[in-house]
Amino acid sequence: MAEDVWDGRPPEGAASTLTSHVSLLRRLLGADRISNSAGTYTLRVEPGELDSANFESDVADGHAALDRGDPRKATACFERGLRRWRGPVLADVEAAPWAQGTIARLLELRLTAEESLLEARMALGRHHETVAAAQAAVEAEPLREQRWAILMLALYLLGAGGVEPPQPVTSDGRSNDLRSRRSNLDPTPGPGHRGAADHSERSKPRAFQLSLPVRPAGPPTCGRPLEVG
Repeated sequence: MAEDVWDGRPPEGAASTLTSHVSLLRRLLGADRISNSAGTYTLRVEPGELDSANFESDVADGHAALDRGDPRKATACFERGLRRWRGPVLADVEAAPWAQGTIARLLELRLTAEESLLEARMALGRHHETVAAAQAAVEAEPLREQRWAILMLALYLLGAGGVEPPQPVTSDGRSNDLRSRRSNLDPTPGPGHRGAADHSERSKPRAFQLSLPVRPAGPPTCGRPLEVG
């Protein structure tokens, strides 16, 4: 533990200093919260007390709601989970090597939760709201193709419903230009982006089905047809 606390360079007297720190934590949290067995300290955390665990539970509940066709419940779960974020992940130890895996996992889960929230809102018919939020989302993370796909599909659904999409309308060209400027990558659209473009180029019949592109990795997404008519 001393190696982790002092980033591999524990000072002289690290063991006694660590014992003092643990004693202070016991006074703050309660003596029964921290136990020591064979030189290993264990902090007991009750259900509902850990923000990151609550966030992961909210996101899992949101995906489960999408899977059973309940976008209203999914929206509430994703919104509740995202409201738990009040700053950087593990802010006090964000530079510690042992924390990097957890930080990366939680950040990725947050991004996918934001995208799943957009999908749930779109399934509820909140297309104007989805367009505005998706435009902000692609500006924040322009290399995530799922965000471009959701934005283009929401714009398409606005047009299909006889509603004038907000201006300026985001297009394949703007997507490619922004992506290439940010990353110096070949601006050729990826498979998810092309799939959304195919949807937007179709004719607009009175009743139709649309499916969001399947996310290549991460927690499960709805990926189900949206019945619009």
